[in-house]
Amino acid sequence: MIAAAVALAFSAPKESAFFRLEERAGRSAFRAPNGQPFWSFGVCCTGPGFEPQKVDPKNPGYAGLQHYPDEKAWAKGTAHDLRSWGFNSLGGWSDVDLFKKAGVKMPYFVVLHLGAYDKAPWNDLFADQMQKAIDGAAKAQIPKVRDDPNLVGYFTDNELGWWTDTLFPAYIKMPAASKGRKTLMRLVRSHYRGDFNRLQKDWMTSSESFAVLEKRGDLTLRPGGNGIKLVDAWTSALATRYYSMVHRAVRRHDPRHLILGDRYAQYYDLPVARAAAPYVDGISTNLGAEWTDGGLSRFFLESLHKVTKKPLIVTEFYMAAMENRSGNRNSSGGFPIVQTQNERAAAFRRNVAEMAARPYVVGAHWFQFYDEPTHGRGDGENYNMGLVDIHGQAYEKLTEVSAALDPARRHAASALTPILNTAPPAPADPMKGLKDWRRERALVAPSSGDPFGDLYVVWKPDALYLGMYAMDYMDESLYVAGRIPQIERPTWTVRRFGKPFTVRYGGKDQKATVDRPDLQIAELPGLKFTTIVRVPGKFSAGKRIDLKVDLASHSRAEQMGWQRSVRLIP
Repeated sequence: MIAAAVALAFSAPKESAFFRLEERAGRSAFRAPNGQPFWSFGVCCTGPGFEPQKVDPKNPGYAGLQHYPDEKAWAKGTAHDLRSWGFNSLGGWSDVDLFKKAGVKMPYFVVLHLGAYDKAPWNDLFADQMQKAIDGAAKAQIPKVRDDPNLVGYFTDNELGWWTDTLFPAYIKMPAASKGRKTLMRLVRSHYRGDFNRLQKDWMTSSESFAVLEKRGDLTLRPGGNGIKLVDAWTSALATRYYSMVHRAVRRHDPRHLILGDRYAQYYDLPVARAAAPYVDGISTNLGAEWTDGGLSRFFLESLHKVTKKPLIVTEFYMAAMENRSGNRNSSGGFPIVQTQNERAAAFRRNVAEMAARPYVVGAHWFQFYDEPTHGRGDGENYNMGLVDIHGQAYEKLTEVSAALDPARRHAASALTPILNTAPPAPADPMKGLKDWRRERALVAPSSGDPFGDLYVVWKPDALYLGMYAMDYMDESLYVAGRIPQIERPTWTVRRFGKPFTVRYGGKDQKATVDRPDLQIAELPGLKFTTIVRVPGKFSAGKRIDLKVDLASHSRAEQMGWQRSVRLIP
């Protein structure tokens, strides 16, 4: 039976003249003005690049107008290329005005940077100046596009940096008279119900009372306490303030187009995502492949959807290759890199297929149209990001794959591989990382908590291997002497295999540890960190392992668990 269309309860009215979001038969999708479902397969930064006369011969970059007689020809030719490669929309920072002047009609998105005009959330979100900056930015940008049916929606910002542990001390250090610090101090009093002794159980401070703390003073987390709950409460308050302000600013000038979040920076804090939900129509995040084969974790997008109950759009995904025609060295850090263009195209295929298979993902935007300059752009980023090189030539392997993918069809027809709670055989060297694990068969379904990690299991006849891939952000400055004590670091505990054992994540200057000498551990640190434990024993196909695993983020802010029977498969 075909389920009736159920419109999600978004703030944007469901007028047929503009794009909207709907859920049908358990799948979310944009609905175009013509009533057709629309899965946005877009490209960021689609523009002509440098003016030809301004190309630096010592650091050459893409100058599209060198290859066309004028801007109109470039826009028409580029739109034709994008469509022939399977793309149907223009992602963030594309030269939309140029396409419009050329008569090209293609759905597009606008990045407003509303909070960035006054460095939100790092400058005082409660200050009058912040509200004025956000309102002014909205007024300057929105009226000229608000009546355009080709506009899909707005991203209010990009990668603001919701770094929870760093934001809290930043506001503590603000002047006592600032609105932000006053708001924080009211929350501190409320959180501890006016009892300073309760505060001191969670925090170390030189202040003797709330009155003194409100005038000056510091707070650092006391090991073993629950002060991180106050940090999360403050993060939620900041996020609520931001999302409510930008929502009002956009709706003041445009009550009809979609508000699609602020493009998280490949990381999100759960209190921030929860706070965003009432003020957005969809959630956006940038997300490169988490392994160089193009694969994604299960938890990252799934948990973001679970806690917000909103459709998601991936606003940047990417893959670079050392083999490229622009001379990019891919050395500035932070992005997935493969060796060849064949590998890049294969990773692209898997990456898009995995995103499209998720019923709550409504689009994905490739970053970006052209390669970065040979020796890097202004901030030093020097990656082979493009569909085309700096000479305007397409990377044929990649564009052939994109042309054949048809992610809208995949989204309508396919589904994620179900979690089977099985353990396949281990690769030759399982301790070097999760890339070569058969992750889709090794994944164990969580049983409690909002996921912020994935658990994988593989085996050999003489050992079982448990792999944890989890996300957590820690700022050591929140702790005494600027160092997170062992007791406060993220942990995962396994209650099986005789004596229970606990893995403790290391961090920037310490190695991960496991508290049983017979176990071997490997670690790949980062915002999303990998830890792998080898458990010796005798194992064979068909055997079942009853697992009970608990994962806690630093200072126990978030917790989740797995309690499953896992079957070893050949």
